This record gives sequence, structure tokens and C-alpha cells, in this order.
Amino acid sequence: MTTSYSQTFFDEMDEPNFVSARVVAPLVAGLVHPKSVVDIGCGRGLWLKAFLEQGIADVEGYDGDYVEREKLAFPKEHFHAVDLEKPITLERTFDLAVCLEVGEHLSDSISDTLVETLTASAPVVLFSAAIPLQGGSRHINEQWPEYWEKKFTTNGFVPVDALRRHIWGDSRVSFFYQQNILLYVRKDALQGYPKLVEEIHSGHGKALSLAHPQKYLYYAERWRLMVPFLSVLPPNVLHIGKRLLKNVFHMPIGQIVRYLISGCTAVAVNLAVLYALVEFVGFHYLLASAAAFSIGIMVSFSLHKFFTFRERNLSHTHIQIVLYLCVIGLGLVTNLALMWFLVELIGILYLIAAIITNGIIAVANFFAYRLVVFRRS
Repeated sequence: MTTSYSQTFFDEMDEPNFVSARVVAPLVAGLVHPKSVVDIGCGRGLWLKAFLEQGIADVEGYDGDYVEREKLAFPKEHFHAVDLEKPITLERTFDLAVCLEVGEHLSDSISDTLVETLTASAPVVLFSAAIPLQGGSRHINEQWPEYWEKKFTTNGFVPVDALRRHIWGDSRVSFFYQQNILLYVRKDALQGYPKLVEEIHSGHGKALSLAHPQKYLYYAERWRLMVPFLSVLPPNVLHIGKRLLKNVFHMPIGQIVRYLISGCTAVAVNLAVLYALVEFVGFHYLLASAAAFSIGIMVSFSLHKFFTFRERNLSHTHIQIVLYLCVIGLGLVTNLALMWFLVELIGILYLIAAIITNGIIAVANFFAYRLVVFRRS
């Protein structure tokens, strides 16, 4: 992948990944009996380490160059740095190919190539990918299992749901593996795996879509927290909203357009700084949000004073700055509160939460700027 993943990302995933792998790897080994394993999108190779513990010494891992070699859980000479957003060519074939919670990180345009690579590398594939709304860092292609099943079927492979019922409810295994993990086997090689044939004959030859109770409860709980908040809103809130909307339609359209241009420019600066601080510098999203917000307001003040509201008088700029900072101070508190609420309680991706938060604050600020800060005497 061209996008670099921070070491914090891997640090947070290492322990649950390895605990899960130590439970699942023996089950897979018992079904497939592989003597060689390749992991596409291996990260630091915790799953390969689990297969090594099963006595499978022949392992290879492929992932981005951002993976620190000294932190690999398997011999570094067996690691290959590649860009998974581009077609890759493996030097050989293996008994088992592994690709777990990787597909959702890759663009839809490369998904066919990913499956082609997996199916060309081994007769059996251990596969898992995030379902819609599962959530996670940089998930850009969350799909139901049927989406991936069609691609495997096109390449001559059939699904075998031989694992999920054995690990369902096992607290040692991360919920997304319990929910998503499947085996795919090449049709013309199926007879070489009698236990997988038995699974298919027992009715487990379909990639059924499942949603784990843990994730369902995660979202249900956050919705339950929202309901009381919505129910306590004063009855006249809707009336006030209607009045504000009416006022908007009576305003000069040019001023609204200029406000949108200025606001979009400030928001673009805000998001660019936020993204850079979180992804490249490693800041916590709340700290990064505060810093990005502060930089954005400097751009915003200048644009709104001289462009949006065309207020040229410099004699009372100092008063405007004080009023502006008061509005922004309230906006900053609102920004952080909404970011925390949307990310921590609702579970929205921080970038989407930032867009929603900035949109709400933008509407409130328009009236504050027009009626108070830049009001012409």
C-alpha cells in the first residue's frame, strides 16, 4: 500500500492478533495440513509466527516497506516489501495463502488483483475482510463476504465456512475474525482435503454474512446514549431553526456564496493539518484537532473580514478580533465536545467526525459573524 501505517497501529494490533492466531492456526493446520504458508499483508507476521509454532517452517510474508524489520515475528529474510495497491508477483507457490483483514484497506479497483494473487499462490486461502460499518483505521473498502466470494468463484475457488462456528464466542479471538474468517479452496484441488469436503457436504459451503454481537452492542449502546440527548432538546429548537433558515433566504446570495468559499478554504486547511498531525506526526486526534482548529481560525478571520463580509474598516479590528476569538473559543469547546462524542460514543471515523463537526460550527458561526463580529454600524 502506498499509504504508510504507523508503528502505533501495529503495536495496538500485535497482542490480540497473536492471541487470535494461536487459537485459529491449529484449526487451520488440522484441516489443510500445509507445509508452506504465505501471508499477504502480514504486518509484523504474528500469524506466520503462529504457523511456525505448528511446525510449519516454510513461511513468507508480504507487506509495505513501512513495517520495521527488527519487529518482525518471523525471520526477516522471509519478508518482502511490496505495494499492495499494485499487482505483485510471488516467486513461488505455497500450500496455504493467508490474507486477514487486509482487503478493506485496499481500494476497490485493486480487489480483483488481490484475489487473483491469492488464488494463484496456493490451492487454499485463509481469508478475512471487514464488513460494512465494521470500522477501523483507514478502512476504504468494507464489503460483505458475498462480494469477495464472487471474486474467488471467478478464479475457480469455493468457500468453506469451517472455522467460524468453532471460534464464535471465544473471547481469545478478536470479534472480526470470529465474524469474517473463511477458507477458500480451488475446486480442482478440493478432493485433496477430505475434511473440507465433509464441511461442504455438511452445509458449510457458503460465505454467509454475519455481524458479531460485540459490534452490534457497540453501536446499539451508542445509539441508546443519543436518544436521551435528542429527547431533552427544547420544543422551540425546531422553531428557531426555521427562523434561521428563513433569514438565510433573505440574505444576499453573494454573501452566502463568499461565506461558503471562505469556510471551505478554512475547513480544507483544518482537515489537511489534522490529517498530517494524526497520520504523519502521530498526535492524538483530540490534540491534533485543537491544533488544526487554531491554525484554521487565522485563515478564517482574514477571509471573512475582508472577503465574506467585506468589512474594510481597520480602526476597530482589535475589537473584532476579541469578539471573533470569543466566538472561536466557544466553537473550540464545541469542536472538541462533538469530536469526542462522535468518535468515542458513536464510533465514527475521526476524519468524518471532523467534517460533521466543522459543518455544524460553520452554520452557527455565520450568524455570529454577520450579526455580531463583522456587523456594520
